[in-house]
Amino acid sequence: MSEKNPSIKEIVTKYLEVNGFDGLYLEDLGDGCGCRLPDLFPCADGFSPEECIAGYAHPCDGDPEICDGKCAFHMKAEKKESYPKIPSVEDFK
Repeated sequence: MSEKNPSIKEIVTKYLEVNGFDGLYLEDLGDGCGCRLPDLFPCADGFSPEECIAGYAHPCDGDPEICDGKCAFHMKAEKKESYPKIPSVEDFK
């Protein structure tokens, strides 16, 4: 019996992990729209995952143009070494 071929989600997850990314975001919607590993592609609001790009998680800065200040993170293109590690679901297991 052969192994099943990986899904798109599995391929993207592996790429992000191997290359040190935290997740994905939609550049056209600003730095606030994004999803983190391992919970990729949770959106069901008509967004197409093919438009998502790799990004890095940053703590929420409360910018009212992006969010209500109650979110846990924002995804951005640049990696900031000075930002603290944002806990993931895996950290609580």
